[in-house]
Amino acid sequence: MSTFRVKSIVFNPGPDEHALKLTAKCYSPGTNNPNGLTLSCAHGTGIDVPFVGRTPGTDSIFKMHENTNCGFSLREVWSVDWQSHGLRAVVNEATLSDRPADRPAVSVVEWAEAIAEFIQSPHLRGHHIVGIGHSAGSSAPNDPKFASANRVVCRSHNCRAGDVPQCSQDFYRDYGEERNSALSTAIMIVNARRTTWPNRDEAFSYMKLNFIWKGWDARVLRTYVDYGMHDLPGSDGVVISTKKEQEISAYTNVPPHLEAVDLYRRIVPWVPVHFIFGARNDLVPPEAQDSIFDPGNNIQASSIQCVHRAGHMVLQEKPDGLAVAICKVLAQIKPRGVELASKL
Repeated sequence: MSTFRVKSIVFNPGPDEHALKLTAKCYSPGTNNPNGLTLSCAHGTGIDVPFVGRTPGTDSIFKMHENTNCGFSLREVWSVDWQSHGLRAVVNEATLSDRPADRPAVSVVEWAEAIAEFIQSPHLRGHHIVGIGHSAGSSAPNDPKFASANRVVCRSHNCRAGDVPQCSQDFYRDYGEERNSALSTAIMIVNARRTTWPNRDEAFSYMKLNFIWKGWDARVLRTYVDYGMHDLPGSDGVVISTKKEQEISAYTNVPPHLEAVDLYRRIVPWVPVHFIFGARNDLVPPEAQDSIFDPGNNIQASSIQCVHRAGHMVLQEKPDGLAVAICKVLAQIKPRGVELASKL
C-alpha cells in the first residue's frame, strides 16, 4: 500500500457559528510538493464515503503518483463532504432539524458555495486545484463561485446513470417524464432500504448480498460500513448516517443539476473540463450525456474516458479503473507556471 498522511478538519464556511459545517479529510503524500496539484473531491447523493478513509481509489492514485514517470505531482487530496451526509449529518443534526419546513434539504448549490468558501480559506488558498465530482457532486465544480476559485476542473462522473439527470434543459424538457420515472424508482428504493443492523459486521454481510450494494468493490463497501454509519445512541446497533429524507430531497431537487450544464457551458472556454463515464448504460440514456455538449458552439470536453465494466456507480464498482482514468487526466494538466505562460 502507498504511504500518505491523513488529517481531518471541521470548517465553518460563514460567520454564523450556527451555520452548517463542512467536514473535510486531507491526504498528502510522504513528500509534499507545494507546486503540485491539489484534488478537491465531491461525492454523490447518499454515497459519501468512498472518498473517505483508506479506499482502493485513494491508494491507487497515490501508488501511481509514487511512480516517477506518472506525469504529474500531487500536493494534497481533499474529500469535502455534503453537510447533510454521513458524519456531517451527525455533526449538523441540530442545525438540520431547525431548517425551515419549505427548505429542509441541503441543496447542491449550498454545498458548492460552502466548498468555494473552503477553497478560498487558508487551508487551500494558493493551491492549484483540480475539482473532482462524482454523480451529484459533479454539479458542485460548475458553481460560479467554485469555478472562479479554481484554475482547472476535472469532473469524474457518469451522467448517463446519474442520481439526478444532469443533462441539458432542452433534453429534460423533452424527456422529463422518463427522467422523473427514474427518480421515482430511486426514491422508492431509498424508502424501502434497510438502515439499521446489530453491528457493522452484520451490516457488511447483508449489504454485499443486497442488490443495492452487491456490485460494489468489497473494499469500498467495507469503507462505507466503517465510515458511513454510526452507533445508535443509547442502544446497541448501527445506522446509516445519512437520513432518508435528506437523500430523497436531494434526488427531487433537479434544477441545480440542469443549471450545472448551463454553467459548464459558460466556464468551459476558460476552464478545462474532463469527463470519465462508466461504460455500462444502466439508468440514463446516452442522449442525456450527449446533451451536455454543444460541438456547434465549440462546447466540448477536454477529454472523455470510459471505465469498462462499470456503470453510474463507477467509483464504487471499479475504483482502481477510475483512479487510472483520473491519473491520465492529471498527467494532461500543465504545471502552474507553464499554464500561466500559455495563457499570455
